[in-house]
Amino acid sequence: MRTTVLIGLSLMMFCGCEVIEDTWNRLLAYGTRKLPENVEEKNLEEEFLQLSQKVRDALIAINDVRDVRMELVDELIAQEMYGMAIPHLEELLFQTPENARIHYLYAVSMAKITKNIDATAFPSEKITFHYDQAHTLAPMNYLYGYGYAVYLIYEEQEYEKVLAICERLISINSGDPRGYFLLGATHYSLGDFSAAIDAYERILSLRNASDEQKEQAQENINNIRIRQ
Repeated sequence: MRTTVLIGLSLMMFCGCEVIEDTWNRLLAYGTRKLPENVEEKNLEEEFLQLSQKVRDALIAINDVRDVRMELVDELIAQEMYGMAIPHLEELLFQTPENARIHYLYAVSMAKITKNIDATAFPSEKITFHYDQAHTLAPMNYLYGYGYAVYLIYEEQEYEKVLAICERLISINSGDPRGYFLLGATHYSLGDFSAAIDAYERILSLRNASDEQKEQAQENINNIRIRQ
């Protein structure tokens, strides 16, 4: 049913775009009094109003398509059907290039496909670009920053970039242990064992940290001290 609705709305969107282009040309003609050959002067005002209504209807249809497409993307990603989500995300990006959430979901989908299905499916530069766009457009969104940092540290080994993101994550929510886990892992990867221990010790005093997270933090501390 949802697919049928999506196809129907997609056709409406396609037709709506043609209506908008035709209306734009006619509105220009109205403004400059260069009338289309098939339009008489006395009917121009009425046609102008009719075409304006068609534009409004087309824009409503386009927004409906976008909303349904976004719902479909959410369902596909929830089912881990990333390959099917990709073309819808690309269309949404074309329509709303400044939408941080779409950039993030696009990056996540490409990263999942590259890691689990086909390592050559998408270049890492493209994945990084869309993670970065999401983080740049919504710098205070913890999820986007965290997802970006996880990709950078475990897939790209961009440790200096991760440090900067971790600082922002901790400033956004100093009670979230995930930021300190990333910070500790990054410092450890850079060989700064003392700073890594400090980051993990911060988790031990967090109210929001679960017992399992505190146990993991303590285990990380013990393992680092063995290696020092």
